[in-house]
Amino acid sequence: MKSKNLLLGYGETLTKEVILKRGGGGKNKPYTYEENRPVIMQELLSLVSSINKIPDGAKPNGEAVAKLTLHPAFLAKSYFPVDVFKHFSLRSIGSKSVKVRPRKSVATRGKVKEEFASACIYVSGTVKNFQELYNAMDKGKLKAGEKNEIITFESITFFEPSEKIKNIESSSNVRKIEVALHTPNENESVLKGFIEYATKCGAVVNERKVVSVKGLTFLPIEADANSAEKIAKFSFLRVIRDLN
Repeated sequence: MKSKNLLLGYGETLTKEVILKRGGGGKNKPYTYEENRPVIMQELLSLVSSINKIPDGAKPNGEAVAKLTLHPAFLAKSYFPVDVFKHFSLRSIGSKSVKVRPRKSVATRGKVKEEFASACIYVSGTVKNFQELYNAMDKGKLKAGEKNEIITFESITFFEPSEKIKNIESSSNVRKIEVALHTPNENESVLKGFIEYATKCGAVVNERKVVSVKGLTFLPIEADANSAEKIAKFSFLRVIRDLN
């Protein structure tokens, strides 16, 4: 029987990082920087717009979370966008394996019909951080190494609240719900901010049963479906789901 406890039922999946392979070296690239630049810039504009719509109380330290999906051709460790992250004060706070159909593939010509395994990196930053990345791309201010990292981006999008809601029954009944939060470096401000925000949304948080492991914090709350939907807007929330 599958456990209804998120720690047992999903904890291993959520806390398992994507293992990037070593190596990389020179290779044919699916996009040039000039090809990828307008796509990523447009997505950054949409991302900034979405972040601005999040309630201030749902953004600890003013930060929100984006999903950066790498092109399947760039899964080696050497392709991780270290320079872009460092320059624009962005942080990798987690990752997961995903299946994507890239806009272009180095292995085929024309429209890509196949899905490939890739990595989705959860990236935290402020509106200013993401806006500054956009501005640097817009004004041609990126260094050569940073441009090479942008080439590896398949997409960068907002982590939508609807994506975080798993198995929440549409009901006005108050019941037990479990949440998982991204808490990089055991960041206490994220947990504190969540407790304050969830309480304002009408939830009761059980602070005695908080468990942290590998950059994620799990805790139970009591709330109805309406409150759960509001809570899903919290930027560092990874998953929220019914326990009953």
